[in-house]
Amino acid sequence: MEENKVSIIVPIYNTEKYLEKCLDSIKNQTHRNIEIILVNDGSTDSSENIILTFIAREPRAIYIAQPNQGVSVARNTGIARASGRYVLFCDSDDYYPKRAIETLITRATIEAADIVIGNYYKKSKLRKKLIKVAPHKSPKAFLESLVTGINHGGPCTKMFSRQILQDIIFRPGIKFREDLLFLVEVLLKQPRLSYVQDPIYVYLKRKGSTVNSIDQQALKSSVLVSIFLESKLEGEIPFSSLEKMRAIDAYSIIVNSRKALSKHEVDLHLQIANKASWSTSKKIALLLSESRLHYLIGAYKQLKRRFDNLISY
Repeated sequence: MEENKVSIIVPIYNTEKYLEKCLDSIKNQTHRNIEIILVNDGSTDSSENIILTFIAREPRAIYIAQPNQGVSVARNTGIARASGRYVLFCDSDDYYPKRAIETLITRATIEAADIVIGNYYKKSKLRKKLIKVAPHKSPKAFLESLVTGINHGGPCTKMFSRQILQDIIFRPGIKFREDLLFLVEVLLKQPRLSYVQDPIYVYLKRKGSTVNSIDQQALKSSVLVSIFLESKLEGEIPFSSLEKMRAIDAYSIIVNSRKALSKHEVDLHLQIANKASWSTSKKIALLLSESRLHYLIGAYKQLKRRFDNLISY
C-alpha cells in the first residue's frame, strides 16, 4: 500500500471561512492512503483553531506552524516533510471532488506517470464552470501550452511523483506566476505525462483571493518570471511560442500598470503585445492604453472587480 501513498500539502493563511470544507474534502477521499500536511503560514484569524480541531480527529494529518512567509515557502515546507510516493497541492480555500485522488492514483499506476493532470471546476456563487485541459503527451508541448495560455499553469490540478520534484522548489519572493515557474522547471525534466477526464479539483473564486488581486509587487515578480522563462525556454520551444508568451506578458503589464509606465515604456510593450491576435475587448484595452483615455482601463477593471466580488464568495 505504501507505494500508493499520497502527500497532500495545504498552505494555510487566513481562510477560516473556507478551511473546514477544504479539509473535509481531503479527509473524505475514497483513496485512504494519504498524509495531510497542513502548513499554517502565520494565520491571524481562527484558522489555527480549525486546524487543531481537525488534527485531533484525523491521525493522517501533520501540522506545521511557521511565521508568515508566503505560499511558496509554505509549499516548500510541505514538500520537505512529504513521505508519499506522490504529491498533491491544495489551496486552503479550494476543495476536491470525493474520488479525485483515487482517479489520479489509478491513472498514475496504469501508465507509470510522473505527472497526472486533470480537468477542474471554477466555482462562484452563480456558477460552476468545467475547465478542460488540452492534453499533450510531450512535456515540451505541454510546457508550450502553459506559457502561451492554452493550459492552466497552477500546480493544484496535477499530481506529481515525489521523485520528479527532487531539487525543485517554489521560488521564495516571487509573488505572482510562481506556479508557472515551478511547473516549467518540472517539465524541463522530461517527466512522463498522463491525463484524466474527470474533474479532480474545484477552484473557488472569492473576494480577496490571491489569484484575484494584482499589485505592483506582483507585477515586478511577473517581469522577473518572464525574464527567467525566456532564458530557460529559448531553444526549448518554437520561436513563435516565445513571441506569444512575450506578447501575453506585455499585455498584462500594460493593462495592469498603465499609470506607472512612461509613454516610452507603453510604446515598447505595445510593439511586443501587438504581435499577437487578441479578442475585441483586449484590442480595445490596447487602443485605450496609448490614448488620453487610458484611465478608462482602470475604471473598467474596478467595475469588473466590484462585479466579481458581488457574485463571488
